[in-house]
Amino acid sequence: MEYGIEQLKRAKIFMDKLADGINPVTNTDVDADTLRNAQIIDCFKYVSNVLDEDIKHNAQRRKYGKKAVYITQDQISKLQIVEKCKVSDIAKEINKVIEENETRCFQSVWISDWLVANGYLYKNTNGIRVASEEGEKIGITSQLIKRQRDDNKQDFYVNYYNSNAQKIIFQHLDDILTLRYGTQKVISEMFRNLDFPYNLSLNEFLNNNQEKCFIIATGSCEQSRKKGSYQVVLFYKGKTKKIQKNYIDSTSTNICILYGIMEAVSYIKIPIDILILTSTPLGFNSTKSRNYQLCTQIIDALKEKNCNIFISVCRGKTEELNRFVKSTI
Repeated sequence: MEYGIEQLKRAKIFMDKLADGINPVTNTDVDADTLRNAQIIDCFKYVSNVLDEDIKHNAQRRKYGKKAVYITQDQISKLQIVEKCKVSDIAKEINKVIEENETRCFQSVWISDWLVANGYLYKNTNGIRVASEEGEKIGITSQLIKRQRDDNKQDFYVNYYNSNAQKIIFQHLDDILTLRYGTQKVISEMFRNLDFPYNLSLNEFLNNNQEKCFIIATGSCEQSRKKGSYQVVLFYKGKTKKIQKNYIDSTSTNICILYGIMEAVSYIKIPIDILILTSTPLGFNSTKSRNYQLCTQIIDALKEKNCNIFISVCRGKTEELNRFVKSTI
């Protein structure tokens, strides 16, 4: 339904007058017959449709997170295949399924890039991606859309994907993401981010998560000397294990902290819920982080021990975290 500006203005006048107790048709006081007036009924239906469209529009909008895109095998099994669709529809279906992951938005161009890389699409002389012979075999068809004669724009192609083509794309989503992000492993699906409410003290947070084993880590670094240190506390149900090291060759405080966390992981002997707590983000959520390789090693080491992993950052509580660590070391 089209909503012209004049229609919207007229509907607003009607609603404003009704809110003031005035019949907008007769400009008299509202009475029992007002709501039975055909014009007013039509206005209500019109406003209802406008609101319905607005609700749908806002429901489709989504705030995307900053984490790299990932999709689990369970989520892949939930993807719906239709008879025929465009690549943008495939991307929408993927984003609908991975919404709970709170990652960045999956882009349809990633699918097209993978299809080109594997010979299912190719760029024609105009640089437009169209189906190759191999693409046609798996169910991709390229339809030429001709412009009107008085239109100066060029003709273009739209690629359509049948159910088999969609199935192949869904089966290769890991490969598509690998092409997008490179050969680095995306570890975001291997842990959960846990919010640290600003109004909680450190002790309150520890008490609220006392079933978990904490790795609480701090560190420092003197860049001029290229020497750093870390202080780490393993904390579980009131018991502590203290770990510290000085004179680490590094110019990065975060790397020193990650070294300390890796050392703490070596003391984990049984499968358990692990909560890594720091006062600053260390790079676990970003494949572009300079520390991502070290973060991956930590996650892999904990997964080998069959631990469930949680990561929390207590922003604004650096001094409180440092006091806690120093009081136990």
